[in-house]
Amino acid sequence: MSYKQARRINIRQLQSLRKNGLTAASPTRLFSVNLGKRAFAPHRGDYPLWGFLLLGPSKLSKNVIEIGILFSRSGPYAELGEQGFRGAMAGIDEVNRRGSPFALAPAIADPQGNADRYAVLASDLIKDRSLQHVVGCTTSWSRKEVIPVMEKTQALLWYPCVYEGFEANENVVYVGACANQHILLLLEHVLPTYGRNAFLLGSNYVWGWETCRLARDVVTRSGGTVLGERHIPIGDTDIDRIIEEIRLRVEQRDRSGRKGGPWIDHPLRVSR
Repeated sequence: MSYKQARRINIRQLQSLRKNGLTAASPTRLFSVNLGKRAFAPHRGDYPLWGFLLLGPSKLSKNVIEIGILFSRSGPYAELGEQGFRGAMAGIDEVNRRGSPFALAPAIADPQGNADRYAVLASDLIKDRSLQHVVGCTTSWSRKEVIPVMEKTQALLWYPCVYEGFEANENVVYVGACANQHILLLLEHVLPTYGRNAFLLGSNYVWGWETCRLARDVVTRSGGTVLGERHIPIGDTDIDRIIEEIRLRVEQRDRSGRKGGPWIDHPLRVSR
């Protein structure tokens, strides 16, 4: 979704702000905070922390605006959820310290990594607290669960993570990069550098399926061969059999001297 689309969608939000005695410099105000890898990340190499905040009216007061924060801080991908949560909280703190005529207040919900809980909690936030904006969701699966709630209530989901593309919805602002901004660029580097044959490994849901499909297409078009493709459940650590399969492929390649068959050059992990 382009900036112009997001701006057009949020004209109604500006009108609501003005009815409640608040003003904004533009229909869309987006605050982002990148705290870097070491600010809160417990392990080296974690994703940067960041939060995205949009102003909207609230039933609390014309001077206090609530926004929904919907991240899984527990469950199979709690580490990523915790980073998103802390980034959002840091963004709220920064906005509140600027001396604006309003204050932001988070309404927090934790789906615990359960995809079935996202829609329920998003609905509760919007209906019970009269929110119009929800920041959150880490996986594409959770995003797709929340979208019907956004459409029904005409609320807006700010989705901050990278995603697979092939989706556009007027009730979602896709802040993260889509496929042509991450996986395709990665393959442009990996294939010439490590070889054009690959073994694809992804998570067993829409992100892994679509990303592996794109990777397979790029590898094939480049003249390479996909030697295997496997998908595992989110949070599953029992992947010894897959590691062994990749190892055997590498041994076959070594024994063949890269001749007589399309052996794997590099295992490509496309999950998150």
